Amino acid sequence: MTPEITPTCDVVCDVLSGLGEKDATRGIARDLADEIAGLCTGSGPWAQFLNGMTNIDLTRGGRDWIRPRVFSFHELESEPILQALAYTQVLSAIRRDSLIDEQPRIIAVDEVYRLMRHPSLLDFLIEAAKTFRTRRKKLICIDQQMSIFLEGKARLVFENSPIRVVFSQRQGMNVFHEDAAFQHLNQQHRDIIAALPRFHFVLDVQDEGLWYARSVATPGELARFSTT
Repeated sequence: MTPEITPTCDVVCDVLSGLGEKDATRGIARDLADEIAGLCTGSGPWAQFLNGMTNIDLTRGGRDWIRPRVFSFHELESEPILQALAYTQVLSAIRRDSLIDEQPRIIAVDEVYRLMRHPSLLDFLIEAAKTFRTRRKKLICIDQQMSIFLEGKARLVFENSPIRVVFSQRQGMNVFHEDAAFQHLNQQHRDIIAALPRFHFVLDVQDEGLWYARSVATPGELARFSTT
């Protein structure tokens, strides 16, 4: 087994069955290997899921340059237990990768409300918002409703995010009227947020100011993606 290759259950059972320096220890190892093999290899009930090469790349792929990676969990929505396991494994790997050095990284989490269903994953976001910046990492949390970030423990993520980018919030304008975090906005600001057209947004930088901005594609983006 090496860090470069994730072992299958077959490999784990083969290695496990040969461990132990004493007869008693070797017997326990063989029994455990047989138990795992019966469930997770061959025609075992979990073999199809567990005994195969993963298609999720959690390796760094080099210290000097790390290519962008996207982790999507939508196909696991019908399997909440497996989805929670996948969330936990991927986010744990991102956490380790982020804290191991000070190489700049950007970590973007879309559809944050999905993570709110799992308290331990919300704890990950809170820790990331508080500590990742000390390791030169930037956390971007994205959701359609600003109110998601103002409820319960999720507010700790919001309060540790000094830069807020606000797109159209036609269905959630009440938070901009009622929440203390937006008392610096006046009625003109709220009217602008309620009527933001496509690609326009309000940039709210803590202790710096408010800007009404428009996202315009660069010449390089237009050349690469055309009108898609």
